Amino acid sequence: MDDHGTIVEQGRLLTTQDAFLRRFSGMAAARIAIEVWTHSPWVAPLLKRLGHEVIVANPRKVRAVIRNSSEPEPIKKRTRRPTGYSASSAKLT
Repeated sequence: MDDHGTIVEQGRLLTTQDAFLRRFSGMAAARIAIEVWTHSPWVAPLLKRLGHEVIVANPRKVRAVIRNSSEPEPIKKRTRRPTGYSASSAKLT
């Protein structure tokens, strides 16, 4: 969402290290909200290492975050954590 509350982009993303690196490594720093879920412990640090501000939201409170025009929508989740992934060893390409 932009500063006026207009949705700029939304979509789905596979929850793999490669998918996150492809999607978020080439874009300008952004504020990204994700729901607390199985993958947030490795997704949030990865996004931070890529230069983004990350908000990890309680799923029960996500509607309040979405309604606030200064916050983006949460990322959709689809697959498992990559085997052998470590946020500290992620390759930033």
